[in-house]
Amino acid sequence: MVFDTGAKLTAELVEQISTTFISSGLWHNVDTTWTTIDRTGDLARRVLIYGTAGGAGKGDTNLTGNVPNNSTTITITNVANFNITDKIVIGSGATAEVRVVTLINTGTGVITLDSAINTAHFGGEPVKALTHQLYLAMEVINHSGGERYGYAWTYGKGIRFTFSTGWNSATHVASGTIQTTFMAFESHSAGVPSDLATINVTYWLWIEENGNGFVMMGKPEPSSSNQQQSFIVVLEQIANSANNLDYTLRWR
Repeated sequence: MVFDTGAKLTAELVEQISTTFISSGLWHNVDTTWTTIDRTGDLARRVLIYGTAGGAGKGDTNLTGNVPNNSTTITITNVANFNITDKIVIGSGATAEVRVVTLINTGTGVITLDSAINTAHFGGEPVKALTHQLYLAMEVINHSGGERYGYAWTYGKGIRFTFSTGWNSATHVASGTIQTTFMAFESHSAGVPSDLATINVTYWLWIEENGNGFVMMGKPEPSSSNQQQSFIVVLEQIANSANNLDYTLRWR
């Protein structure tokens, strides 16, 4: 269990949770267009996938050469144990990307992907098939006024958590079965003038190093809006669930 406390921007807290989860080896970066670098609007965000990469009976190899940005194909050392519709992790860490296999040329070792990759990768980087997949997206919602994505958080700002069974790498949105929770900690009936890109949150954060979950308590600093709300959010894996893929998220 890792514990940290202090004051950080909301985007920095999302980044800290993401990088700690990735270091567990069971959560993997999905989409390098989703980062916390740009904090304007709703652009500070991360999306991860839970799963065992490689292993017995699964595709587990390396790139044989460099792969440029926007490529829809990769060439690997060994195509054995890769299958069409497999989700695969290309690279590792923050620059990893997850794509779906649509075609395999066993003679050349070329794999065609469902969508172009967003970051250049280099020969020798790992390519692994995934098992037990579950996507988790975390978005800093830094606007108020107007319904977004079909969810009415008209007058709130905070973090949106989305679990899904799929991810559209072309449109960069969740797909399949989707469950969403919006944790608003800045809200007002007339809209929220506070900017989450500049306002710190005093926080107490516990993250399980094995990726099973986290607990975060927070209190936004005072701003021109007097509607800040302290919060606690708990994300935990449900023990003994099928494939250990059931998570529960609670907040108040």
